[in-house]
Amino acid sequence: MTNVWRKRLLIAGALSGLVLGGCGDDDGGTGTTDPDMAMDMGDAMPDMEPDLPEDMDPGGPTRFVLRIENVSGAGPIPGPVSPGVVLATDEAAPLFTVDAVDRGEGLVAIAEDGSAGALGAAIEGAVVFSMPDNGGEAGPAFPGSFYEATVEAEAGDALHFATMFVQSNDVFLSPDEAGIPLFDGDGNALPARDVTDLVSLWDVGSEANEAPGSGPNQAPRQSGMDVGGAEGVVRPHAAPTHALPTPAAFVGVEVTEAGGTYTFEVTNTAPTSGTLLTPFADIVYALHGDAVQFFALDAAASPGLEILAEDGGGAAWAAELDAVEGVSANAASAGGPVMGGDSLSFDVTPTAAAPLISFAAMVVQTNDAFWSTPPAGIALLDDAGMPRAAADVQADVMSLLRIYDAGTEVDEIPGVGPNQAPRQGTPNTGADEGGVVRLYDRTTGTTNALADLATSGLLSVTVEDIEGAYVIRVQSNGEGFPGLTPVAWALHSDAIDFFTPGMPASAGLQALAEDGSVDTIVAELEGAAAVDQAGVEAVPNTAEGPGPAEPGDGYTFSVIPTMEGRFLSLATMVIPSNDLFLAFGRDGIALLDDEGSLRSVEDINADIAGALAVWDAGTEQNQAGAAGSMQARPPFFGGPGGQGGPNMGEAEGNGLVRQVPDGVWAYPATGNIIRVTVAPAE
Repeated sequence: MTNVWRKRLLIAGALSGLVLGGCGDDDGGTGTTDPDMAMDMGDAMPDMEPDLPEDMDPGGPTRFVLRIENVSGAGPIPGPVSPGVVLATDEAAPLFTVDAVDRGEGLVAIAEDGSAGALGAAIEGAVVFSMPDNGGEAGPAFPGSFYEATVEAEAGDALHFATMFVQSNDVFLSPDEAGIPLFDGDGNALPARDVTDLVSLWDVGSEANEAPGSGPNQAPRQSGMDVGGAEGVVRPHAAPTHALPTPAAFVGVEVTEAGGTYTFEVTNTAPTSGTLLTPFADIVYALHGDAVQFFALDAAASPGLEILAEDGGGAAWAAELDAVEGVSANAASAGGPVMGGDSLSFDVTPTAAAPLISFAAMVVQTNDAFWSTPPAGIALLDDAGMPRAAADVQADVMSLLRIYDAGTEVDEIPGVGPNQAPRQGTPNTGADEGGVVRLYDRTTGTTNALADLATSGLLSVTVEDIEGAYVIRVQSNGEGFPGLTPVAWALHSDAIDFFTPGMPASAGLQALAEDGSVDTIVAELEGAAAVDQAGVEAVPNTAEGPGPAEPGDGYTFSVIPTMEGRFLSLATMVIPSNDLFLAFGRDGIALLDDEGSLRSVEDINADIAGALAVWDAGTEQNQAGAAGSMQARPPFFGGPGGQGGPNMGEAEGNGLVRQVPDGVWAYPATGNIIRVTVAPAE
């Protein structure tokens, strides 16, 4: 052990390493019983003795206690925080440099997987913290738990640490490059204080971001370490097609109070972020006591809640609530719909018997999802029965709004489902799910409807041999989703890569995947030495002219292969989406064998079934479902959404360490994830 280790830092409790690996039914010894949060353990870190040498000068460096408490249980995205590293130093930016590529010392392992051992070993003076509540087994700190570390520091030193925001792909919590000051200008130790406001969320820039709290490649749900797609490169599409953001991305609530009466102004802010463009319909609200739950989790929805969640009407639920003992006469329905940019307000006057407020509305671009305050409500009066500050009430509302699934109707992809309110012919037309009310992101929020096309049959490509010519049929077999754009195709030798997974998309592939534009990619193909023929099929089977193909439709074209063009490749945009395309893969499908003979259609179709997949071009950040503002959306889909022109979406990422937010997904405020305090040791 070096003198630096002995002099500068000690950690409270024994040290060991950890990985937040795949999520499974086994809790991995972390002590959690929630399968959504269970994590495998491993990645033992190097031996590091925390004991100080006996001859340490007692009048030397000052000791400080860093405490990181997980307070996310009361926030919009509950979840663990990971072990991390901590150090005190007078050097600036010891862990990362903003707007620069990560240094490769181990910060990515923390940000993606919660594995701190590598960074702890690489940074001189850094020590891993890994023991929640200062005891037991190494592991993540779940809501209500904390990490604590004791740091030796000298005048001029600042405190730096990094820990993963586990409900993300590659986001970590850390002070900025300057760190947290430990001494004043005269070299005196600063007193105990809350320094949460000096901590931010940072994106390490290594993995494509998914909706926080529901991405399948985030630590609580991923199948193993380092499984998410890299930013900005072509990869198989793995993000959820049913993902929804937190309500903070499309609901704004302003609270004012005068004379004990509170006014709630609720604004549809969806156009501001564009992540999910959706109206919300009637807002049901109620004042109640603490013995009343606004709705019951893990139980069947009441008839009134079902009507609100499926069809937007609030009168029936308001009437149900008004008849419940402990609910004040203020239970009512404020009429909608509230379109993007519009507001709706209501007034309530709490009493000692009904000091809590609850309210909810439908997420209209879904089957039966609704956003709501927690079932227990939010306090308007303090413990003394006095009105709380309106700003505090507003802060509570915005941090605690969540999306819930009523469990009454089978979920379709947000923004395109034919049984969702904007598109259904009559109310209550969807298939009965027979489920219970639960948080949305623990159910279909992780579903990728575009996975395993061979099984789902949602999209298909088939080949038929007609007198020496192969007839190619590219088909959408879905109801309401997806549509397809004109198909770019090429016959080529085995020397061409139509695209390369793990590498950036070409300009032509970007134009096709984002906007359905085929001119550039066909020009690229025609200019490739290994391409024998290239072309476009632009007229859908059921149309009279060129254009996109509706769900249930497709394109048909014929090709005659040669030895110089015995492989077939094709690409078509999946719509609505940000940058998804349908293709076989990098090498194409052989239509002729090595001798130049026609292969059987049975063998060709078997190869296609094994290779056909939806790919992500990696050029534009994916938005929620099929209702994002920057998705190509032909008129036949109806409803809000659709970009105003080509190439308008937010770039997926730049591979650099940068501060969150990322411009698409709404992340919780730092104070809704952790509380960080620093105090001189006693």
